[in-house]
Amino acid sequence: MTLIPPSRSIRPDFIGRALVESDAFAVGALEGTTLRFASPAFLALFGLPSGAPVDGISFEQLVLGSERAAVLASLRAPDATTVSAHFHAVRPDHTTVELRLQGARVGLGGRSLLVVVLTDASEERRERESLSALAFVDPLTGLANRTLFLDRLRDALVDAKREHRTLSLFFCDLDGFKGVNDTLGHDAGDAVLRGVAARLRATTRTADTVARLGGDEFGAVLPNAGTEEAAALVAGRMLRAVGEPIAVGDTFTQVGLSVGIALFPRDGTDLDALIAQADAAMYQSKRGGKNQFTFSRGPSNQAAPRRALVSWSAEHELGVEQLDREHRALFAQLTALGELLKGAVERDPLTAAFEALVAEAVSHFASEEALMKERAYPGIAAHAREHARLLDDVRSLAYHVDRSSMMLTMRYLADWLFRHLDTMDRGLARWLRGHEGAGGGESPP
Repeated sequence: MTLIPPSRSIRPDFIGRALVESDAFAVGALEGTTLRFASPAFLALFGLPSGAPVDGISFEQLVLGSERAAVLASLRAPDATTVSAHFHAVRPDHTTVELRLQGARVGLGGRSLLVVVLTDASEERRERESLSALAFVDPLTGLANRTLFLDRLRDALVDAKREHRTLSLFFCDLDGFKGVNDTLGHDAGDAVLRGVAARLRATTRTADTVARLGGDEFGAVLPNAGTEEAAALVAGRMLRAVGEPIAVGDTFTQVGLSVGIALFPRDGTDLDALIAQADAAMYQSKRGGKNQFTFSRGPSNQAAPRRALVSWSAEHELGVEQLDREHRALFAQLTALGELLKGAVERDPLTAAFEALVAEAVSHFASEEALMKERAYPGIAAHAREHARLLDDVRSLAYHVDRSSMMLTMRYLADWLFRHLDTMDRGLARWLRGHEGAGGGESPP
């Protein structure tokens, strides 16, 4: 297809001039190592004003001293038709900027010139670092997420074993959080989670890692609190801080905190053992009256059985037959995945199980969205956005799956399903039940 008729064709030299004279492309021309031309965007990268005289400037003057030799060697390579370099430029105000250079040699009027294009590599690096950081941060609270928590715990265990030190692992679960969601709404619940996160972070040291593990569960790795006395001081501060009223809009609400503590090496010497002991101790805090901390007494302690990692109960039924059937199918996939995580299986079966879970989720979300469209559900747009987020979450977890964190993986997945069920699908079910043709279920009493 011809976009521009031949009679109105644009001369190539006009296009070239427009490109080099625009502010969008940092283009320059070098003869040897001497600068002969620089576009406005090129000058801006070096902190020079537009229109500044450049003809005759030695390019090496613009490069950080310690990097000049390597950059000049690249520019002077006699047989290279293309050139690339990565360096820091020095600006007149003595600041530096990280640049990437790509160039090609051309002949012009009997002279050999190197035409180069510069890009701001520091901006690229900042974007990469930002994306990398986001992969390890819980977006709601700003705390470390489950992946970073496990990495920090592994590192802390390696250091403690090498240096013959002790450390403590905290598992924390909010008390009364479901009531906040039920009475004040999920926006209020999110505000409470953010407030709790800030308070937990404030009660710990810089060297400690505090993470949101999913839902209303938090964890902490304390490499410098390896005795009961030191851990108890931190746990006490956490209970007092979290127990203070939390502002939610124009009102205040309160939650409690149940904490389980495991000490290395007393309660376990590997990641999975410590997680299991901290989890069991947290469960004891719940059973003992909540809003307290409990120490694990090591692998021989059988006082508190471990909680089921994923469980389905009547409270998860929504009274809409299609939704309940599809949620049970998703739960079945979670259960199958959990069985694989418990065993010493290879990566391929785990990958297949995650793919089956994703496929089931895709099918359910498509079916649910079709039902919402058919019934003209007013919240379909927000619901579809949540579906997309959930799929991103489970695909990311599949990529980073680690059998040694089976307990956390399964609890995360349970929260992944049940939190969406409670926050989004329960409202959808109420709306469907209130409209004719909602589907074969009956409203719960």
